[in-house]
Amino acid sequence: MVGDKEPEGDALAGAVRGLLKHGLPARLRDSIGPLLEMRGVIARSVKPEDSMSRLDALNKLLKQTIRRWPREKERAALNVLFGLEKGYASSNLTARRERAAGHTGYGPTHFRKVIEPKLISDFSAALWQDHLRYSPRTKYAPPPTEISGDSPSVGPGDLTEQEELVSRIWSEVYGLRAEIIAAGRFKRDQSASVELLEAQGSLLWRTGRLVTYLEAYLQEYGDRILQGETRWSAEGLIRVAGWRGGISDEETSRLRLAIARVGPNDRVGFLKELGSSASE
Repeated sequence: MVGDKEPEGDALAGAVRGLLKHGLPARLRDSIGPLLEMRGVIARSVKPEDSMSRLDALNKLLKQTIRRWPREKERAALNVLFGLEKGYASSNLTARRERAAGHTGYGPTHFRKVIEPKLISDFSAALWQDHLRYSPRTKYAPPPTEISGDSPSVGPGDLTEQEELVSRIWSEVYGLRAEIIAAGRFKRDQSASVELLEAQGSLLWRTGRLVTYLEAYLQEYGDRILQGETRWSAEGLIRVAGWRGGISDEETSRLRLAIARVGPNDRVGFLKELGSSASE
C-alpha cells in the first residue's frame, strides 16, 4: 500500500542534501526515496501509486517551501542553492554556493561550513513538519486530485504577477469542474433543459477563460506550472477538471478568440460571439 513505508528524519535530510549537487527539479535517478514517501507528497499526488506523479508533487512541494520561506535572505540563498534563481539552473554547486553566500552577506567559506548546513537542516525540518501534518491514508479516503494542492496560504514570495496568474488558472480549473458537474446533473433531469443549456454555456465560457490564462502564462513566463508535459496542454488541464472529451486546437483557438473580442468577464457576450462565429 502507498505510504506504508515511513521515511526517517535523518534519511529525509540526507536526501535533501543530495539534491544540492544538481539542483531542482529532482529526478527519479536521484536518491530521493525518503522524499517520495513523505505523506505530504503522497497526498498531493494525482496518482500516488505512480512514481512520476509523486515526483511531480515532490518538486512542487520543494519549490513552494522555498518560495514561502519566511526570511528573505535565506529564501534567496535556498533559491540559488537549488538552482532556481534565473541564470543559475545549469551552474555547478560551487558557483551556486558563492552566489548564495552573497545573498546572506557571508564569505563563501563561512557560508559553506556554517550557514549552509544549518539552512539545509532547517529546510529539511520544514519538510518533515509538512510530512507530520498529514495523516496516513485509509481505504475510506477520497481519491486525491492535483487541484487539492496545499491549503491556501500566502507567503512573502507569493506576491507576484506570476503567482497571481497561476492562481487564476487553477481557479478556472475549479470553475470548469463545477460546470462539468452541474451539466452532468442537469442532463439526468429531463425537466431541467434550461438549466442544462445554462451550464453548457458556462462550461464553454470557463474553458475559454482557462485556455486564455494558460496561453498568457506560457507567453509571459515560458515555464511549467506543474512538472509533466501533458498537464501544460489545454487538454491536460481540462482533464484535471474532470472533462474526458478533450479539446482540439481549432476549438481552443475559437474559444480564445471569443474571449479576446469581448473580454474574460462577459459571459453573455462570449456566448453571442461563439454563436455568430459558428454561423459564419
